Amino acid sequence: DGYEAVGTLSTDLDTLEDWNDDHTAAVIYYLDGGIARGVLLWNTWDSVPKAREVMTASAAGMLTGEDLRGAIAVG
Repeated sequence: DGYEAVGTLSTDLDTLEDWNDDHTAAVIYYLDGGIARGVLLWNTWDSVPKAREVMTASAAGMLTGEDLRGAIAVG
């Protein structure tokens, strides 16, 4: 078990959780106004580059809020 993270992870931000079916892996998005400012990858390996892409797309308004769910394959 373990995690990787990128961006800002703060309890001051809203979160959006995206779990796999058996809840053994997740992608947690840290949101500011619906925009992903950070991503925690729990048992979701080798996805930091994709998380950076998703954060860039989110900042550009292409992926926000619930649209983020499924943007990174969980697990």
